Amino acid sequence: MAGTLDLILRSISWQFRYQPAKRVDMDSDKFMQYWTLDSKGIDEPNRRRNGWSNVQVINPNNGKNPLLYVKKQENYYRRTMAHLLRGITTVENEARSLYYLSAIGIKIPRILFWGIRREGNKEQAVLVTEHLQGYQSLADLLEDWRGEHSNSINGRRGIILALARELRKMHDAHIVHNSLYPKHIFVNTQTKEFSFIDLEKAKIRWTRMACSLRDLDSLNRHTFGISRTDRLRFLMAYCNTKRRTPEVSKLWKALSQRYKEKIPMTQ
Repeated sequence: MAGTLDLILRSISWQFRYQPAKRVDMDSDKFMQYWTLDSKGIDEPNRRRNGWSNVQVINPNNGKNPLLYVKKQENYYRRTMAHLLRGITTVENEARSLYYLSAIGIKIPRILFWGIRREGNKEQAVLVTEHLQGYQSLADLLEDWRGEHSNSINGRRGIILALARELRKMHDAHIVHNSLYPKHIFVNTQTKEFSFIDLEKAKIRWTRMACSLRDLDSLNRHTFGISRTDRLRFLMAYCNTKRRTPEVSKLWKALSQRYKEKIPMTQ
């Protein structure tokens, strides 16, 4: 009962405290400034039903200021427990998620603007964030580790253990990223600080274990070049222990089983 009440309170905080309304009227100059931006997209637009989502990059003042990432969407929704029928824009969900992570002490990209507007039967949304100066994606770092720019063994392990502790902080708050791939994790290798991006699928889960299995499974299957020993050290740091406790063994077994099911061994 206490656990259910705690989740309800967390969900209320998620919905209201960490999600200030950012609806703008149709003549908002700042919204239109970003909405009409014609810049190169990072990838091809994602399309879902009758909607789409795209991320563009701005290079202000010819590189004198940090890069800006502009996520633009139209009729692009996801359903949540509080929005079962119509859903909410994934920009709104991502902005809420970023504010929530910041509130529990996890670094987030600086949010310069986000807003939603209606034009007829279209709901348009914009989220503008600043590039994380001094950070690189875990995907790029893993490539560096495989090449000539490899960090020392101790340096690598320090980063791996720091990531484990940061993920545990997020999961202790019952937040699941839901798309935890190395390209969505950014690290400052000097300070060993982490930040997470692309949180449009993030949500509250009933238990921390549900968060752990979902996110750690995704990370485990898409992270290469890490030894079994370092993966075990990661789980021990995640469980805040220096030995293989029953909790560590349970996670190890569950993740190993999921890996075998989703990436079957070739004959």
